Amino acid sequence: MRPLHLALAALLALQTACAPQAGPRPVPPVQDPCAIPSWATLVMAERDIGMAPGESQTLAPPVVHHGPSGPRSVDEGCSIAWAVEGTGAQIDAVGTLAIAPDARPGDSLYVVARAMGDDARARVKIVAPGPNPLAGTWRQVRTPTCVGPGGPIGELVLRRSGGMMLTVRPFETYVDLAGTYTLDPATSLLELRSSTRAVDGGLFLAGYARVEGDSLEIRLAPGGDRVGLFATMPGEEECRATFQRAGAAR
Repeated sequence: MRPLHLALAALLALQTACAPQAGPRPVPPVQDPCAIPSWATLVMAERDIGMAPGESQTLAPPVVHHGPSGPRSVDEGCSIAWAVEGTGAQIDAVGTLAIAPDARPGDSLYVVARAMGDDARARVKIVAPGPNPLAGTWRQVRTPTCVGPGGPIGELVLRRSGGMMLTVRPFETYVDLAGTYTLDPATSLLELRSSTRAVDGGLFLAGYARVEGDSLEIRLAPGGDRVGLFATMPGEEECRATFQRAGAAR
């Protein structure tokens, strides 16, 4: 039987020698905490900025927008690099933007924030010095008349830059209409134009504006409500919508 034992031992040794040897397990790649995920986007927290010559302000840092889950702060420890595209301004390492005293109202430039391997941009419009009484966030007062079928307008944002956002029922970041506004100082005619809704020339609301302290009254021009924001009661000659200031100019 000895030859049989030797043959079995030799066969076992051969199988052992020919068996694949387990190598070291692959090391998974280390996720860079300061690399933005492929499904996310870096955006500026404030994207419609108006500043006058000689003004300065520290801008809010950019945020990482994760789609339906909303924006999140840039991860702690990840650097943010600021830059300016255009002339008439400079920005420091902490995001303080300074407009040159000789900058021309009406000109625009862009602020760029670089973080987590991505860039975010915001337009800055140079506005005329002096107060803009319309600029701010307004909320319509509920009155017996001149209130639309959806209720009072919950938020009307008029920016120093000329940007506008209007939302009947504010919810998180939802906006009904966004665009621009203009005011004719000679006639006090206020016109709101939308860049997000198909209306003739973008004009969806026209009325005569009057500001007294923290109160804004818009007296609608004939045919001035083109999207049904307000309701005029039978027998009413005109619609006067009253708003109260709910936030400071920005």
